[in-house]
Amino acid sequence: MSELRLGQMLQGVELCTYGLSRQQFRGPPPDLAAPFIAFIGGTETLGPYQPHPFASRVAAELGLGALNLGIKNAGLDVFLSDPEVLRAANHADHIVLETLSPANMSNAFYRVHPRRNDRVVEVRPELRTRLPALDTSDIHFTGHLLRDVAALSAPAMEELRMELQLCWIERLGTLVDRLAVPVHLLHIVDRRDRLRARLIDRETINAVRDLAQSVTIVQPSADARGEGTTAMSVLPAEAHVAAAMLSTAAHVEVARDIARHLTPQTQKARAS
Repeated sequence: MSELRLGQMLQGVELCTYGLSRQQFRGPPPDLAAPFIAFIGGTETLGPYQPHPFASRVAAELGLGALNLGIKNAGLDVFLSDPEVLRAANHADHIVLETLSPANMSNAFYRVHPRRNDRVVEVRPELRTRLPALDTSDIHFTGHLLRDVAALSAPAMEELRMELQLCWIERLGTLVDRLAVPVHLLHIVDRRDRLRARLIDRETINAVRDLAQSVTIVQPSADARGEGTTAMSVLPAEAHVAAAMLSTAAHVEVARDIARHLTPQTQKARAS
């Protein structure tokens, strides 16, 4: 993704912070004293170029507020290291947790930036020893690193994949343990992102299924994938960036499926 500022991707949208956190989030903030759903996730949850991302659509459908804690290119590490954000999320009635990319986490082979988890800040000796031909001088992002490893050595890539999956399962469990309200996992299948599909497969989802009250798996339809940027709020100069993101129709489909899982939970809470 091009290095656009958050305000450029969320034109006309209020930005806010919570507590002492250094992260900026999509606003407006909900009334923390009224019922609301917290949405923890990455770029898809943030909803760049979307006037109404799936988080706000779900909340509107259920008649609740929405706390959007989406961070561009986030991994689990950024949330685990920010107690202020988790404190805000723990005021919610329910939490929808997007499955964040296992690539964007520190692990035995490389270290990522603590807040910008898609940035590689160190390639560790464990990986350099296995792949001495790996040129890291121009590698700044996790996707670039993993593509280079895959191109150089299938066995090394398989070892890295297993390490990332194990770290992801363990760290996701740690995050859920720190959340004091029911957690609902959301996994969005993106056929265009083959690397992500290799890292979060059916077995990986099954390994964390018991951590959550529900698991929603959404594969946007062909029509949604083909919609492109036509319904987005995007300037022509940024259309190529927006084209790599979920379309508006895909956000509608994701919201529909999440609401279907959450409706019985919210109705039960109101009845009690």
